[in-house]
Amino acid sequence: MLASLLCPPVGTQASQVSGAASVTCVGDAHEVHVAGSYYEPIPGEYDHILLQRLSIGVCEPDEFLTDATLPWAPVAEHGHETFVATVTVVPPGPTRVYRYVPWLVRPDGSRVAMSHYCDADWRSYALTDCGTAPFLRGRVELDWSCPGKLCFRVAVCSEDCWDESYWDPITIEQLTALSGLTVGEVLGRVVDVYGGRTYCGMPGDPGYVLTRMELVEGDACGPVPVHATSWGSFKAMYR
Repeated sequence: MLASLLCPPVGTQASQVSGAASVTCVGDAHEVHVAGSYYEPIPGEYDHILLQRLSIGVCEPDEFLTDATLPWAPVAEHGHETFVATVTVVPPGPTRVYRYVPWLVRPDGSRVAMSHYCDADWRSYALTDCGTAPFLRGRVELDWSCPGKLCFRVAVCSEDCWDESYWDPITIEQLTALSGLTVGEVLGRVVDVYGGRTYCGMPGDPGYVLTRMELVEGDACGPVPVHATSWGSFKAMYR
């Protein structure tokens, strides 16, 4: 009985897809790429790729971009198949971070989640890094997981729709370099963290690249304003 649960019946075929999305900021638009490999392919198994878009730090529903589907056209290569597709979409607001999640769609319309089996990094989603918005907001706290030295972490403001976490310990040197402030000026304060995610990291590699950290006005958690702002008007604010 146990063997029948663990092993598929003789003669059945089971495919496997390993892939991930990445994104490039092009003016007001996002150029989303989805690429990967298809093992033990089954003819006609999938019809197209669908993107799910989620806003980070904005309390609004996520959406499936049904008007911007990507073609499913694998190409045979060394015993398996590879696929790559690109689509350009315009986000609702340029001054926020988005997560693009790729889904495989069967001919009957059902959706299958795509995972990325790449070293220690299983994440298939893309995270925008246009430099205009933080991907994380939270309070700086002591992290006691670093033996023999002082480290910090950012406790995410999850109640305000911030659902991207940075789990690696932050050293004193990183904290002061990213914020431009002393530890005493940052510890216990709410900060915005800027940067993007990494891809295909080995065990122990950082999951994100941090570029800067800024104190949040009012020192309080809160979502990003949802009003739309054009890229041109955003740049004009800093001229």
